[in-house]
Amino acid sequence: MEEILKCYQELHDSLGSGNLCQEFAQRVVQIIQDALDRVPDQARIAIRGAGVHTKELLKALRVSGKNMIGIFDRDKIADEFCGYPLFFSSELCGSAPDCIIISNYFYREEIKAELEGLSIPVIDPYEELERNGIRLRGPFYMYTSDSPLVLGSYYWSYVDCPCERTLRDFLQAALDQKNFVMISRAYEENGGADGKYPVLIEVWDGMQKLLKLIRKKLQDRKQNDIMLLWTDAVAYSDLDSMPEAKRRVGTEGCFFKRAYTHTPYTFATLQAMFCGTLPIDDYPMMEYVIDRSNSPLLQYLEEKGYEFHCFAVPEMKVSPEYLTEEQQFASSTIVWWHGLQALLRQDKPCFYILQFLTESHPPVVDPMQEYVDRDDVHYKRTEKTAVHQKAALSYFDRCLSLYDWLLGEKTYIQLSDHGFYWNDVAFWDESQLHAYCFVKGRDIPITTVSELFPYKKFSYLVRWIIDPQNNRLESVTDDLVRFQDTDHYNPQGISLYINEGIPAQGLAYRGVVTDQYKYVINSIGDEFFFVYQDGKAIRTDLEDEKLRAALRERCSTYFLDIRKFERFKYSGELYKAIRELDPNCGQPLWLTGGE
Repeated sequence: MEEILKCYQELHDSLGSGNLCQEFAQRVVQIIQDALDRVPDQARIAIRGAGVHTKELLKALRVSGKNMIGIFDRDKIADEFCGYPLFFSSELCGSAPDCIIISNYFYREEIKAELEGLSIPVIDPYEELERNGIRLRGPFYMYTSDSPLVLGSYYWSYVDCPCERTLRDFLQAALDQKNFVMISRAYEENGGADGKYPVLIEVWDGMQKLLKLIRKKLQDRKQNDIMLLWTDAVAYSDLDSMPEAKRRVGTEGCFFKRAYTHTPYTFATLQAMFCGTLPIDDYPMMEYVIDRSNSPLLQYLEEKGYEFHCFAVPEMKVSPEYLTEEQQFASSTIVWWHGLQALLRQDKPCFYILQFLTESHPPVVDPMQEYVDRDDVHYKRTEKTAVHQKAALSYFDRCLSLYDWLLGEKTYIQLSDHGFYWNDVAFWDESQLHAYCFVKGRDIPITTVSELFPYKKFSYLVRWIIDPQNNRLESVTDDLVRFQDTDHYNPQGISLYINEGIPAQGLAYRGVVTDQYKYVINSIGDEFFFVYQDGKAIRTDLEDEKLRAALRERCSTYFLDIRKFERFKYSGELYKAIRELDPNCGQPLWLTGGE
């Protein structure tokens, strides 16, 4: 690895030894901090907006010594947030603030309109940034030193004002993030070897030397390594926007056409794969981090002499000895680089998970797309978001193709954990649960498996890869997949369901997928039945009571009694809102003895 690092450093330092991406991220926070520092310490400061944005704002800023009187939000359920009193936004004027900070990205225009006419100074972090020449295309906290959004800022500075200075800054920032795909694109767009910028040609040539060296070092390893490329929030249907991945899964490895996750959450999916647990049936165990004591798969890997490690965000809840924590919005290129370094320094065979989540979550996605309006990326399925997501996945596809080329004949698994969250899609929708998975490597047969592959049987897949003589491929499949999830418990999310008039969408549910049917029941007894036609789950009425009873029995109707768990102390608001909409709705099944 030292030879690779030396080659990389020489290439990077030919443009400059600083870290432009880190400097940009620091400047974003400092501009917001400067605006806060100009507010007198004794002034009464109100924050308009709760949620992730405010949580990250308070974490990023120095607020000690400031007189924060509270946080004001339309969707208040709890009485406090991040240690400050939480009020309804309608109480803002009555609290007599001297200054209001708008803490929201997606709804800031609506909040500004709401505050218009008040004779109270307002700080809008994004206006402050724009006054300083920085226009963000996502919330400020997504602009970390490892985020593609930061790199995109340098790219668009170059596109808007093409010259050698802006090009050099972009190339240096791209090398900061080891983003060889964007450098290749810029090289192609400028005419390749016949382009007018010698610096771009020199960097591209140096990059080719580096990539060939990396590929050679990977191929020289004799260990039977297994890399798991975890493509977060990419549905099976998204393969249509990823032509290179779709070509590989159909022609170059073992492709599982009907891979299904058991719940559309990343960590819960990992729990099912490594520990065999499900959110409702195994609820207490879902709170534990994954380690050798509760994971049969980890025990098997260690018995076979494998070094296991995960390069992912902390929310993956893997034991610290197995986890390298990545920044929340780190690009796949950074995650890949960290995994590469660890792999090439390890003598034992490795089973590594590289979690790629940033490129498939709006508004981060493709850093080479033009500025996207806020309304086009805020979890709303529109014609514009469809175009945006397709372009983003195409870019991600190029990144994955590079990793495929670098790995060569090394064994790797590429899979998705669930689909993307759109506000109008139920969590148990086909676009959420139908994932994709394929395996590629020197000894992996080229085949397509059409039977159901439940992720709870992931350990069988790993055993088949490591020891195919004693583990048959047929052991990976099953005749059904059970899926489930608990009631929603986050107070901000609960408020959103209620205010949107869809409280039932936050309820716990269970279901089964079989070869022909899908059945779902939620915690108040609402049932949903689907039949598969041409690979699509079509909702229909189920007149066959015998079949309905058989599916219900295989699914089970047991739900957690949320009154027994502190985690669900706000979930009762969902049931209250449902009864207000429909006084005749069913009682929760945990009250009526569901099994």
